[in-house]
Formats: sequence, structure tokens, C-alpha cells
Amino acid sequence: MNLLFAVWIASRARRLAPVWVMFHEVAFPFSWRPLKHVALGATTHVMARLLAGAADRVFVSVPAWGQMLKWICSGGRGPEWLPVPCTLETDPAPEAVGAVRSQVARVGMPLVGHFGTFGCLVADLLVPALLELLRLAPNTRILLVGRGSVEFATRFKATHPEWTTRVEATGGLPAQTVSAHLQACDVLIQPFPDGVSSRRTSAMAGLANGVPVVTNLGFLSEPLWACHAVVAAPTPDPIAIAKLGAALLADPVARTDLGRRAVALYRNTFAVEHTIAKLREAQ
Repeated sequence: MNLLFAVWIASRARRLAPVWVMFHEVAFPFSWRPLKHVALGATTHVMARLLAGAADRVFVSVPAWGQMLKWICSGGRGPEWLPVPCTLETDPAPEAVGAVRSQVARVGMPLVGHFGTFGCLVADLLVPALLELLRLAPNTRILLVGRGSVEFATRFKATHPEWTTRVEATGGLPAQTVSAHLQACDVLIQPFPDGVSSRRTSAMAGLANGVPVVTNLGFLSEPLWACHAVVAAPTPDPIAIAKLGAALLADPVARTDLGRRAVALYRNTFAVEHTIAKLREAQ
């Protein structure tokens, strides 16, 4: 909630230099309680209006934000969709991938991963999804990757001690080692309360690394996710997500095909060269 910064940018835009704005998110949604959320919603809407109205180019991470910006600032520049690429390396040494897998799962055991920061909104979906998946696939091991994973795993094991030996967490990792952990997994489970979308870098990481992704659609999901490059439940239903994950674990041919389609979708739509080309477009 940095209103002074938005005012500073808007007062100097076009007079000193062209301003381009990228909205990864636009504004905090209006809520009447608690009062701090009222203030946060009102202030961030004003900030978005100031920035969008002053910018020479306006980019959004998902097309749905474009409609929101048009409502907030009807006189601003037309928003342009700029997907967020994967920010990780995608070519780990096979030995590194094998080492991760041998540490977490014995030979023949399926390994299901989740990559993220384990915020409460995702965690509320992830817990029941993992519980159902562990029940449906008895030999499965779970690998939790990313900042907050150790804390999440600790709470999960304390609440569900029967699964203690089947859940491992890495904590935060150096960026160059994350891909080895992702590629060690047979499947990634990536639930999102607003649906999978082009602003979800954790989903981008799965696609770019060729790991089969099980996720869900939602109000921010773009139509392109119907291309069968991921397996997606129609809503953020953790039980449905778990069932899709268990079915995919039981079908190695489907997993291989899904991984290939995932890489193709990423390279054709989301890779960083598409971002560069968009930024270089003449206006």
C-alpha cells in the first residue's frame, strides 16, 4: 500500500520518460471487514488507476486483469497480456535428478511433488488433496519443494501422524537445484484457489521441466489450458484433484505424453523469448 510511490510515478510519467507498468496483480479486492482491508482495497484501486492512467504501455499477467483495469481506469491504455515465464533452469544433470529421487523414494515408489510457497489459500486445498492421494495411492511418497515447505510438512505430520514417513520437505532451495527436485517427481500436484493461469510461476516451472501437472481451473484460468498439456479439475476441488493425480500415477504412458505436451505448450506460449518479443513490439 504505497500510494506516494504511485503518485510520484504518475506525476512524472511521459514528462521525464515513458512508463511501462506490469500488473502481476491489480488491486486488493474490496471487503468491508476488517477495516484494514477496506483501506487496503481502496488504496490499491487508487494506485492502479494512477499507474494505468499514466503509463504508455500496460501489461497484465492474466487476461482477466485487463477487464478489471478497464473498469478501474477506463481512459488508460489498453492492457496487453504478458505471460510470466519460468524463472528456473530446466536442464539439471541426470545424476542430480537421480540423487534426489533416491533420497526420497525407494525404487518403484511413485513420487508426487508440490512446488510453491505454501501460503494459506493454497495450503487449504493442498492438505485434503494430499490426504486423499495418499489414501488412493498407498505406496506414494510426497516431496514438498520451496520456502515454507518444512513448516507445512511439520503441521501436516503433527495433524496426520500416520503419514509421517511418506512426506518430505526441502525448505527453500538455491534456484539452480529446484529443477532437479521437480524432475525427480512423477507428478506435480498444484491446486490454485483462482485456477491455474499464466501468472503462476510454480505451474510454469512444472511445464518447462516437462513434469506432468495436476491442477484445477478457476476464474483466472485462460482458455489455453484446455489444450491437454495439464490434467485439470474443473473447480478447486481437492478430492477431484487427488483422484486425477492417482489415475495419472497409474498410467505411465499418459504421464509421458502429458510431459511432452507440457514442454510444447511452455515453449510455444510462455518461454522468455515470447516475453522479449512482446516487449520489443512497436507501439
